[in-house]
Amino acid sequence: MGRGKQRYAVFKPDLHIVVADPLRPGHELAYYPGETNVRMADVVVINKVDSAVPENVELVKRNVREVNSDAVIIEAASPITPDEPIQIRGKKVSAIEDGPTLTHEGWSTARPTSPPSDSGPRRS
Repeated sequence: MGRGKQRYAVFKPDLHIVVADPLRPGHELAYYPGETNVRMADVVVINKVDSAVPENVELVKRNVREVNSDAVIIEAASPITPDEPIQIRGKKVSAIEDGPTLTHEGWSTARPTSPPSDSGPRRS
């Protein structure tokens, strides 16, 4: 987000839910407003557990518990599942990553690690 835009709630929500990424273990505490959000969260959803190594999922859990022992931790996955896989079977597809991954988090590439396995697109 650009300057002047809020990246955390400026009011007290009834339920504060934060999503953490085990492909970036440690970022939930190392980057602003990540730690602020984790500290305020009622629920932390650790997403992408199906594509992260188990040790990184456990590291994120430990980090969350370290700063917010009251938060409920939920593990989740976000598989890419097209509505109509037949439309992309055998075709080249593009996946677009968000800009902040490259500009703020020091990643050298935003290329996805794997295409949806059940739909059959080719990686170019």
